[in-house]
Amino acid sequence: MIGMGKHGAHRGHGFTRLELIAILAVAFAGLVLARPALGYSAQRSKGVICLSNFRRLSRAWLEFAHDNGGSVPQNIQGGLAINPTPPNVGWVSGWLDWTTSPANTNALLLIDGRYAQLAPYVGGDAALFKCPSDIYLSAAQAQRWKARVRSYSYLAGVGAGNTEAGPWDANYYAQVTRLSGFVKPGPAATAVFLEEHPDSINDPCLYPPYAAQWIDLPASFHERGCNFSFADGHVELHRWASATTVQPVRVGVFSVVPTQRNDPDLSWLRLHAPRK
Repeated sequence: MIGMGKHGAHRGHGFTRLELIAILAVAFAGLVLARPALGYSAQRSKGVICLSNFRRLSRAWLEFAHDNGGSVPQNIQGGLAINPTPPNVGWVSGWLDWTTSPANTNALLLIDGRYAQLAPYVGGDAALFKCPSDIYLSAAQAQRWKARVRSYSYLAGVGAGNTEAGPWDANYYAQVTRLSGFVKPGPAATAVFLEEHPDSINDPCLYPPYAAQWIDLPASFHERGCNFSFADGHVELHRWASATTVQPVRVGVFSVVPTQRNDPDLSWLRLHAPRK
């Protein structure tokens, strides 16, 4: 039997210093490389939660219509959304901004039937109206709150209310108040709910493009994408093609975003809004 020298015995019980250094270096490199993947995974998880919110909102919207003879929830914009009184109560109410106004965190405007027609269908879950990627607050708000209460809006033209009084092309867009009215385009192509850019969001209504500009700007929280629900009940992520649509959050006063008439994103939303 060949005897084992001291170097052989040492290798039988552990690693050399150089081997340990090499192993630690490989492990550290793996952790560094994993960081982007972990961040990507977290973002994907937020997108999944947001899509789940849209599925539940879409189901609540359809349940409301089925319980009300086919009429969909109302769409109230402007000042009437701030202090809603019957019959001017929309799907939800309120006005978001960058001030410390209580409406920015008032969940009752979303889950109380006095202020929100969808309230009986959402089980008191105010988180349903908030994308987890929407973490934006002004400096003054960050002193008091962790988040504003809502990230989602209702597309103008869907639902009865006062949206026709707002900035839209009355020769092109239509206002549809019943499930049977989603004809052009059909239910599978008519957008209902969508995420709105944090600077743009205020009342619960998002106006589709008017002329060659965004009156209200959709969000791009999910890798240049925005979640949508449609009148047939399905939901999907739509990714924007134009850099004009993917605006940074400035935590400031929003103004219209000029673009080109042939902008692909402007054209896409025009084609997915109720029209004549």
